[in-house]
Amino acid sequence: MAELETRQNRILEQLAQLKQQISSLKSDLNIPTTSQDTITGCFQVGLKKTSLPESLVITANPNQPPYSLELLQLLLQNEISLIVTSYLHSSVTTLPIPALQLQKTLENFVVSSNAPKLKVCLIWKMIDSSVDLMLTPSGVSGEVNLLRYLTRLTNTQLSYDSSKDALEIESLLDQCYLLVRSRTKSERANILQLFNKSLAKSTWLLGRNQASVVDVAAYSAIKQCGSSKELNANLNKWFQNCASLVNTKC
Repeated sequence: MAELETRQNRILEQLAQLKQQISSLKSDLNIPTTSQDTITGCFQVGLKKTSLPESLVITANPNQPPYSLELLQLLLQNEISLIVTSYLHSSVTTLPIPALQLQKTLENFVVSSNAPKLKVCLIWKMIDSSVDLMLTPSGVSGEVNLLRYLTRLTNTQLSYDSSKDALEIESLLDQCYLLVRSRTKSERANILQLFNKSLAKSTWLLGRNQASVVDVAAYSAIKQCGSSKELNANLNKWFQNCASLVNTKC
């Protein structure tokens, strides 16, 4: 229990630091600050109470759009409403079509009126990683690590710390990271084979009957590296299931 309290206090400290950083960034971007831009404590999310920030600031490389956000919006809509607003950093003159399409999907999503609101400030910026979540002192770098952070920050259907297959989830998330950075078709084939083994004859990865954080990460990684044409029939059916979820919400 003491360890849990220490961990919770550490998260609260990070959220307080995030609030200060968000305020500074909003000032730089000339975004109006309202009295509601505070950290809201004790939202009822899932089956436990947790502290949820009002806002998150994410920078994303327009050449590697974070497709995980569109699945997160849909899968968590009854637990957390993700309200995304996008901005262009001076390092980006125009958005590539895939990033522009993703931006439109995210901003046009109709959120639930009952679920707690989480504002996401998405800044398109030329960065070395695909995604950076602005936290202090070190921040969170990479889309997979962003997903890890969000699942630990909240208690939703995508959280997995207490799952019996948590180690397998961590391993597959690492493979998603490697897939985006793969350079050859052979490298991608080895990773896709692991996904196929995890899928087996189920609808979703890990042999589950509903989507998990691994499905979210894998879907985004495959879209980013353009390997959807390299999927076998089994994985392609799974990929189309993910895509149909996104198309349904549009």
